[in-house]
Amino acid sequence: MAAFHNGEEFIRKTLPFCKDINTKDHFGLTVSHLIAMHGNLDLIRVLDEQKDDVFFTSQDNDGYNTADIAEKNGKQQVANFLQSKAVIEIVRIFVKNAQKEIIKMDGDTLEELRKKGQSVQKYCVAILRDIHIHIHTALLDLGSGPVVTVSDVETYSRH
Repeated sequence: MAAFHNGEEFIRKTLPFCKDINTKDHFGLTVSHLIAMHGNLDLIRVLDEQKDDVFFTSQDNDGYNTADIAEKNGKQQVANFLQSKAVIEIVRIFVKNAQKEIIKMDGDTLEELRKKGQSVQKYCVAILRDIHIHIHTALLDLGSGPVVTVSDVETYSRH
């Protein structure tokens, strides 16, 4: 109901007690979908600030994410904000996966790299290239351009 009545104070008080902010109703809608539907940018920002685990890329039963729903309901300012949050969310997920890949390198992996004459740095760059391709594809699916290019990854890896 707070989404309908600009209940920012109510949301701020109840969010700490919310176990799963991404719980969906029978239409596949989450709290963020409902807030986006009504175009309440202040409440979306409260969710973003107070909950680390809110998924703005979550889709409803018809395949719409929060930005899609805001745009569909003529709430362009909210849609733009949510689109940027979705991009950040996607990049964060892929970077986290890259970190896991790099961290799980063990002695056997390092020995295998030595046998192939490949450096750990090149191995990490290869992982980042793979992640870049996934990020690029995901952003194109969202209708956004790439955040970084392969040459950016190569330039950064030299430093």
